[in-house]
Amino acid sequence: MKLSLVFLGAALASNAVQASKAQDGGAQQQQGGDDAAAAAAAPVAQSGYGGQQESYAPQQDAYGQSADYATTYSAPKRCLKLCPREAPMLNRATGECSVRIRYSEPDQGYSQSYAAPQTQQGGYRKLQESYGGEEVPEDDGLIDTSHNRLNRSGKIALWVGFGILFLSACYYLRVGQGLAALAEQNNQVTGFSPKMGESIFNFQSSACTIAGFVCLTASLAYLMMATGHGFYVQCFSGRSFFYARYVDWIITTPLLIHALCHFANAPEEQWSLMVFMDVIMIVAGLIGSTVSGSERWIYFGFGCLALIPVLYYLCKLRSQKIDNRPYDPSTGMIKVSGTDPKVHLPYIWFFHCYDRLAVLTTFLWFLYPIVWACAEGTGRLSVDGEAIVYAVLDVLAKALFGWLICTTEIRDQKDIEASSQPVVQEPWL
Repeated sequence: MKLSLVFLGAALASNAVQASKAQDGGAQQQQGGDDAAAAAAAPVAQSGYGGQQESYAPQQDAYGQSADYATTYSAPKRCLKLCPREAPMLNRATGECSVRIRYSEPDQGYSQSYAAPQTQQGGYRKLQESYGGEEVPEDDGLIDTSHNRLNRSGKIALWVGFGILFLSACYYLRVGQGLAALAEQNNQVTGFSPKMGESIFNFQSSACTIAGFVCLTASLAYLMMATGHGFYVQCFSGRSFFYARYVDWIITTPLLIHALCHFANAPEEQWSLMVFMDVIMIVAGLIGSTVSGSERWIYFGFGCLALIPVLYYLCKLRSQKIDNRPYDPSTGMIKVSGTDPKVHLPYIWFFHCYDRLAVLTTFLWFLYPIVWACAEGTGRLSVDGEAIVYAVLDVLAKALFGWLICTTEIRDQKDIEASSQPVVQEPWL
């Protein structure tokens, strides 16, 4: 009996020990499960954060690739344009137009309260223009296109130039026709024979007609520009380029040279050389006006080199000795002896006018490259200023030129004969 109780107590004790162990194991398993859950949760969160990092990583890589691409391949330049007059400011980066923002220092009273400049963290200075006006940051990329277009003052200059040139053309053509009629009526009175070439009146009539053609052509170009035609907006600068001027110059300047050589009795080969160099000069200036960058100055220099021989020979003709040898009116040959009336070449009656024409032309043509460098070359001269300066130069070089031709006086024959001994014209270089 006692032995049975001993075994029963040992069995109960062993059961109690096993139960306590089982309870401890369950707690440990529960703690291990919680730790495992926490550990499992931690990687999930970590992986989620890592996922965010991975999700940002491609963006960073993509941004890095775009930066490399931007550094490797430059973005194409935006073609500049003219903005509306009410919003003349062009953003070079976006190509959008905006109103002009005026920056000024704060003043007392209302101007200080309504126009006080404000400072932003980005360093941009703003100005509220009116009562509650929109604040627009100052941007260095803005271009004022009002200087690149023809405005009121420029149009007025073009219309004035058109009026002067057109009226001058009408007057010079009328004078030329009148002198031609006088030549027909008084050809016998002047003592010139058809074999001697043109008479005095025909000589001046031809020069006046050329002056009329020059002014008429220039007036057409100015009419085209004044009515808003004859130009295009350059893509690389946004500036209005009036190509109508070059069309005018390539027609009128050879005619001006022809009139000058007409009064100086220049040889035909000399006239051909001057006209050819003049056309080369204008074409070089035209090409330089349409080329962007520093390459335009190459064409500018090319045109200046072509201008040098033209000005040189214009000045050289001034210092030549006139051919005042008498000619036989019946044969056109040099008259050696005899008592018949002396006949001279027609140009010697007007050679005193050539000096004024050559000085005027040389001075004005020397100014054209300077204006080109300030206008088409560097763009420092606005389109309005360009129109005004070119209009003044064209009126003087064409209208005043024709006025000097048509109003010149015929030199007296006694003065010609007493001026010097009969000499031969100097040889050409």
